[in-house]
Amino acid sequence: MKKNIIFALTISLLAILVFGCRKKPTEPSHQNTVQIPTFNPPGGDYTSQQSVTINCVTSGATIRYTTNGIDPTEASTPYAVAITVSATTTLKAKAFKSGWTPSSVASAIYTIGVTPGQMIYVPAGTFIMGDTRGLGRIDELPTHSVTLNAFYIGKCEVTQAEWQAVMGSNPAHDSGVGSNYPVYFVS
Repeated sequence: MKKNIIFALTISLLAILVFGCRKKPTEPSHQNTVQIPTFNPPGGDYTSQQSVTINCVTSGATIRYTTNGIDPTEASTPYAVAITVSATTTLKAKAFKSGWTPSSVASAIYTIGVTPGQMIYVPAGTFIMGDTRGLGRIDELPTHSVTLNAFYIGKCEVTQAEWQAVMGSNPAHDSGVGSNYPVYFVS
């Protein structure tokens, strides 16, 4: 009796091992993954707007993209023509193909209008506005917390040529007029 139970358990275990590990008829024999999209030009610092193309080497894949830093989904905007990036933007793309695993998310940051040698990066931060501690005065002003996002600021004063290129006119007159002179009579 004991031998019959051991024999039955052995056969049951073999059956589970052989038949339990077989692929179900609905499972594909192999799963293809869509290749990650690429950007041209790549992300980086640029002095003017860029016309960005997105490519995917997987034939028949549909590329979806976002410009707000959120990962794309199948409901995101489909890529069809070059994207004009005229301000600092985080561009993300993901490729999809029916029956395939979607690609990983491709991401690139385009910083437009910043010439790194002429600009200084100021990191984000928080400070207390009206805080007079340590100045030997009684707190005369109400205080409140101020948080600033990160930004770039010119390393030097804005020149008359730079002002004119953006604003269309040069307010300088009389003395100190020239494209490399600082702009004045502006606020």
